[in-house]
Amino acid sequence: MKEYEKIEREFIYEISALNDYGESVHPGTNIEGDNAGYYRASRTGRSDGDANYTRKQLVELVESGAMNDIGAIRMTVPGHQGGMNHFKPTHYKGEPLKLMRIRKAASSGLDSTSSELHTKSSKDDDFMPEFLDETTFTAIKTRRGQHKFRQQLLIIHQETCLISGTNAVGALEAAHIFSHSDETNYSLHNGLLLRADLHTLFDLNQIRIDENSQITVSECLRGTDYEQYDGKILFTEVSPEMKANIVERNKKCR
Repeated sequence: MKEYEKIEREFIYEISALNDYGESVHPGTNIEGDNAGYYRASRTGRSDGDANYTRKQLVELVESGAMNDIGAIRMTVPGHQGGMNHFKPTHYKGEPLKLMRIRKAASSGLDSTSSELHTKSSKDDDFMPEFLDETTFTAIKTRRGQHKFRQQLLIIHQETCLISGTNAVGALEAAHIFSHSDETNYSLHNGLLLRADLHTLFDLNQIRIDENSQITVSECLRGTDYEQYDGKILFTEVSPEMKANIVERNKKCR
């Protein structure tokens, strides 16, 4: 049997998550065996998808967004020298990964020529089924929201409704948090990706959101399927720009 010499574990403190006890965990290197000195991560989230990464490679993977929602990294509490468990990274340099995606997308000015926009939703937007008349199709496209704005939200939120978790792209719409009187604000800090029915209820103010992104369901929806979303928090942290838009919306909708 081959014997290995143990080495001291090194951690990447910029990448973090929380364990079941509320403790901060970080990626650590393996301390023995053929994988000693490497960080282990799986882009599929499955243990059989684990691969070795150097510190630089793993940081680049997280920064690129390749680990978003699905990927998992072997992490543990610093100082622990035993085995490590899979955790989905939630923060990088103290910033929530979801918030980082929004910030990067907003600052980079994603446009319809970007290769990132060629999702399955592109065909979904442009194709009119033969059985559908043009008036109805135009109404659907209008309701879904401005094309570029919706495409950006689909990318940022992984083609998933923020409230319900629905991933049926055809049912997802771009909802404005606050509609400015002079011109429409297409900033990603002013948008939510919502299922069509939830978008309607949001516009009717029967589903509300506070500045901490917590959902409140109106009394008229109590006892319905929508009550399950009451109290749900959409983001672990909310950007200052989004908070400002939510505050303005709630002033208007009092």
